[in-house]
Amino acid sequence: MSTQKSIRTEAQIRDLPTPDKDLTIGLGDSLYLRVRAGTGSKSFVIRKRSQGKWTVTTLGPWPQWSLQRARAAALAPTSTPLAKLTFGESTATFAREIIEARYRSSPGETTAYFTRDCASLSAVRLSALSRGQLIGVVRAKAEATPNAGRKLLALLKQWSKWAVLQDHMAVDLLGVVTVSNIGLPQPQSRDRVLTEDELKAVMNGTGRDAGLLRFALSTCCRIGEALGMAPDQVKDRTWTIPLTKNGRSHSLWLTDLALAQTPFEASPYISVHGRLRASGVTWNLHDLRRTGASLMREQGVSIETVEAILNHSPGRLVQVYQRQNRMPEIRAGLEALEKRLLTFVAK
Repeated sequence: MSTQKSIRTEAQIRDLPTPDKDLTIGLGDSLYLRVRAGTGSKSFVIRKRSQGKWTVTTLGPWPQWSLQRARAAALAPTSTPLAKLTFGESTATFAREIIEARYRSSPGETTAYFTRDCASLSAVRLSALSRGQLIGVVRAKAEATPNAGRKLLALLKQWSKWAVLQDHMAVDLLGVVTVSNIGLPQPQSRDRVLTEDELKAVMNGTGRDAGLLRFALSTCCRIGEALGMAPDQVKDRTWTIPLTKNGRSHSLWLTDLALAQTPFEASPYISVHGRLRASGVTWNLHDLRRTGASLMREQGVSIETVEAILNHSPGRLVQVYQRQNRMPEIRAGLEALEKRLLTFVAK
């Protein structure tokens, strides 16, 4: 017997009664849950029609297979044999299921490590992928930017472990790989801030991304957060970013300068980054954030307020004992930054 039910949680699966006859429940996207009569045991299957014939693939029993894992398998381009699954297809699914859920305000910054830095591996089948190939792209990235090379390795290690759990691969290729045993260079601290001439260029720029860059500079937000900005996140000049890098929401006051830059053209992070590099400037997108913080300190804004604006994670004692609303201080700090930035605008 087959039926359709709206099942969204593990608890709903757990609470299903034992049927008198075997029951198949449609969950959408070709995914089905089979419930056996008598025992009540449950398992996930994928049922698809191809060339006029129905094919049924058993994924595995519940709860060993979670609902999330089963949905990912049904949506993944792995209905083709796993031997044909490519690195690009697998990482695209990883980005959709894991990265976009974890970095909702700025997933483009993170997925760019796969699409840009691992482009040479995109068409490689996982069955032919080697540990050496993955280490190769990490080392290439680390030679240019050591810190980014370390982040790429961390992301690839997350993906490799996930790919094994999804049955995309039989072996975690990077399980034994560490920063030290592949000889990555030491991380570099970066303290680059924009010069006065560079600030004048940003504040008076007219290019495609000019408004976006000024908005990021005047709010000290991350570029990915700015690109993810939506109208319903702004109320009474307060912009609330629903999920940030540290896993919390974050609110910022929008000054007249910041508001004047909106709305700016939506564009993938990787495209903004590419256009900036092509323009020939020697600073990067994150340097805008550091520059804004530096200018606020020059204006006498306290380090605590600057840290609050940057949304740096506070220490445990601060979290426990200083939960008061800091928006008045944040507003004052960003208005001090606005005042300084306006001095770079051509009269």
